[in-house]
Amino acid sequence: EQDIPEDDPRNPAVIADLVGDNVGDCAGQCADTFESIAAEIMSAMILGGSLATAANLQGDEAVGFVVFPLGVHCLDLLSSTIGCMLVKTKRGMPGEAGYGEPEDPLSIMKRCFLV
Repeated sequence: EQDIPEDDPRNPAVIADLVGDNVGDCAGQCADTFESIAAEIMSAMILGGSLATAANLQGDEAVGFVVFPLGVHCLDLLSSTIGCMLVKTKRGMPGEAGYGEPEDPLSIMKRCFLV
C-alpha cells in the first residue's frame, strides 16, 4: 500500500480485477446465449413431438417432427461457417508498411451478413 487509492488504475490489483470482470462477463454472455439456443431447440422438439402425437403420426413421420429443429440449426452452423469463410479482410496487420487505413470491423461484419 503505497498511498495509492483502492480504485486507482496504477494499482495492479485493480487491473487484474477489471480483466477478471471482463472475462467473467464474456463467459457469462456466451453461456446465456448457449442456454437460450438450447432451450429454443428443446422446446421446438417438444412441440414437434406433441404435434406428431396429436396428429396420430407413427414411425418416421413422427421422428421427422422432432428432429426437424436440429436439422435447421445444423444448417445455421453450416451457412454461418461458409459465410465467414467467404468474407475477406486486408492482409497484414495495422501499422505494417503498405497496410493503409485500418478497416472498420463493422463493415467486415456487414459483408459477412450480406453473404
